[in-house]
Amino acid sequence: MPDPTFRRKVSHSIDIILNILSFSRVCPNKNDIESIFLMVDVLLNTQSQHVITAYTMPSLPDNWKTVHKGEDILSCISYVHTHIRDSILEKAISDNASKKARISKPLPVRLPEALVCPYRAQKPSMRLFVFPHAGAGSSAYHAMAKAFKDFGIEVVIAAYPGREIRFSTKPAQSMEELVADFQTHMTGILELGPFAFYGHSMGALACFEYTKKLVAQGQDTPRFLILTGRQAPSIQGLDLKMSHMPDKDFIQAVGLRYNAIPQEVINTPELLELLIPALRADFNLVAEHQYRPAIKLSAPTILINGSDDPWISPETATPWNQDVTVTEQYWLRGNHFFLSNNIENVKEIVLNAFSVYG
Repeated sequence: MPDPTFRRKVSHSIDIILNILSFSRVCPNKNDIESIFLMVDVLLNTQSQHVITAYTMPSLPDNWKTVHKGEDILSCISYVHTHIRDSILEKAISDNASKKARISKPLPVRLPEALVCPYRAQKPSMRLFVFPHAGAGSSAYHAMAKAFKDFGIEVVIAAYPGREIRFSTKPAQSMEELVADFQTHMTGILELGPFAFYGHSMGALACFEYTKKLVAQGQDTPRFLILTGRQAPSIQGLDLKMSHMPDKDFIQAVGLRYNAIPQEVINTPELLELLIPALRADFNLVAEHQYRPAIKLSAPTILINGSDDPWISPETATPWNQDVTVTEQYWLRGNHFFLSNNIENVKEIVLNAFSVYG
């Protein structure tokens, strides 16, 4: 049974916009009608790209402007009202009911080994799947999960093979192998409700490639992407090539480049011995990744980078536009690992993205 409050809200929004067009005394054209749908969508806080796709001019006969040429604006508005209003209303109600039905499905009590959800939500409005940076385990993003736990957003973190809870599993040796690992463990989970992807550094590249695979296979895809700390995939040659380096030189190079390995770990050979295999595999995976142009992803994409990250610049970030639909871009104060000092800023960006694109 459609929600009567929602029905009234949609109906009222459409009436307001149609009356505005009527008052303008301009015969509505195709762009005006598309604007109606976009404005209704913004008012309802739903997903604009779906509305525009569903309700553009094919809803009207091709000859509608000819039929009404010379007639007053109220007649034209009445015609638009008759042919479009009900379809907007019914589709919006249907979409809303579908969305409510999907988000009610909880995660299984026992998640696949490649996924970690530090804070469960009883009725999440959406899920944010997080893809960590090279060498990192899911624990590196527990603070991020905590930041969203009171906002109805359930954060699920990818646990890469070869570290933490999957220490006994061999690390992925290629991007294709890592994406295949996602497919093995995330199929079915993505179907439980609307979701978005957040990837940092290597994780940005990984979730980008995974999204391409989901699109190619006709599976559920993220409502939007947030890609951070990563140059565009078409920019090759900036990644650290280390397959020939001895362990000591490799650790030094990673430390100088990203300042990401705590000195306590560097000074403890036993810890380094545990860290190096996964870290080497990740860096090699990224360095050997081959960029293959494909169909541009239509999901709204937000880029976030550190203003002091020496490896990311507007010149290396802008080419993301070739592969994804960049809708927003932010430069936050900090280096490659800006997140730790910008949790609140990132939370605000993500929450706004959920309200606009979710």
